[in-house]
Amino acid sequence: MKIKPLAMPCQTRPVRVSSLRVVLIIAFWGLIFSGCAHTGGGSVEGGQPPSGVLIEVLYATDRNVTGDDKPTRFYGGNRGDMTYGRCQVVVRPSKARSPYADQTFWKPDAGKNSRRRAALRSMDMMDKQEFLKAVTHRSTNNKNKSVLVYLHGYGRKFERAMSTTATLVYEMSYLGVPILYSWPSKGSAEAYPADRTAIDWSTPHLQTFLETLAADTGVDTIHLMAHSLGNRALLKVLANLTDTKLSNPGWNFGEIILVAPDVDRAIFKRDYAPLLVKMDSRVTLYVSSIDVPLSVSRKINRYPRVGDSKDGPIIRAGIETVDASDVTNLIIGHSYYRDSPEALSDLYYLINHRLSADQRPTLVPADASGARYWKIKSNKLSGKTKAIE
Repeated sequence: MKIKPLAMPCQTRPVRVSSLRVVLIIAFWGLIFSGCAHTGGGSVEGGQPPSGVLIEVLYATDRNVTGDDKPTRFYGGNRGDMTYGRCQVVVRPSKARSPYADQTFWKPDAGKNSRRRAALRSMDMMDKQEFLKAVTHRSTNNKNKSVLVYLHGYGRKFERAMSTTATLVYEMSYLGVPILYSWPSKGSAEAYPADRTAIDWSTPHLQTFLETLAADTGVDTIHLMAHSLGNRALLKVLANLTDTKLSNPGWNFGEIILVAPDVDRAIFKRDYAPLLVKMDSRVTLYVSSIDVPLSVSRKINRYPRVGDSKDGPIIRAGIETVDASDVTNLIIGHSYYRDSPEALSDLYYLINHRLSADQRPTLVPADASGARYWKIKSNKLSGKTKAIE
């Protein structure tokens, strides 16, 4: 089925809640506003870029289908059956942050564009077999025979999670197959407790999806990226799959990227880190000491979070820890992976060129208690990093 596009500007509305929830709302809407802010970047050699380009993103979700034809309302924030499909998302090149964003890779869009950085243009639902065939077809007919599965964090409705996925694909010039896995987040800061429950409910569905993706498609490599609360599900799935993957050479996970994990720090070190280092895949952990939502989560959960490096970054042999504190600020503190030009550049080298931390020109080594981790270089004085040809 076709869903007509709906372009919505960034909006907020007043909410009356307890003082603790007010703090959380402030943090969350700060994150939303950062998505609306224009920070420049992406000048185009040889003329002005088109007003918009189309990015096609496949998706799998266990959100409820509302029956509303508007993209912002077609999927709700409640639990539902697994459904699949693809979306056309229009991304505005003039809003690009990354020096590697290149509009020539994508089809120009001449339609009326949203003022936002990215917005849905259309949506098509597919049955499971159609979806798997689409993944196989796109991956086998592309020089980059990989898939990037993105798992969003809390406070994200389907439409915004889809827009973020397309934005990342454009900013990183990722030419593989992008897939959004969208769990039933309520899409509001005050619903954080409900989101914690929802991500746990969704975890078995994510595991089944990844198992199917690995076994029933012709994809060479499956990259995994989770943000914020999405890491809670991904880590549980990887822990469950560790023994299976180690005994099955057919598993084809590539880069595993954990961005700003809203996960208990001690539980991560005890339960997850020892399993992650056994995997053949490279695990990259992004952290920051300037992350208001994770500071709020620490107060709510009463324990520090993995993605918050105020107490020092987690350093473990076999996991490449990258501190983004020098390239973020209070406005983009939780969304640096999609809003910081330097962080996007680092992801470009990691995903597209598969370079380790010691090979990426975007990083400098740092040490803590004799152990090595990495910091993203700030290019405020030195200018943009030049691309590898």
